[in-house]
Amino acid sequence: WIRQSIYRWPGRDYSIDDMAKELSLSRSRFQHIYTETFGVSVNKDVITSRLSKAAELLRTTDLSVKDVGINVGYSNTSYFVKLFGSSYGLTPLQFRQSEEKR
Repeated sequence: WIRQSIYRWPGRDYSIDDMAKELSLSRSRFQHIYTETFGVSVNKDVITSRLSKAAELLRTTDLSVKDVGINVGYSNTSYFVKLFGSSYGLTPLQFRQSEEKR
């Protein structure tokens, strides 16, 4: 259910300590179990869920890049743009423009 929450509400502030506490596990044990179970770290899943939702918002809304970033949990627009570019190979604006051509 924690992974489902990460993908259902990507804009939430996820704390590994809080998630571990919720399951009565140590931080390191929680991270180990999560990675072993899903083949990806908690942090990577949070980033993936946020960027996936950002791509959806860029495709389906007219929200500014800044507002998209805020909606998915990134208050620092330049950090959001950097992460998005690393994942998609395009800036959010380039991504939106390429999607509009489809």
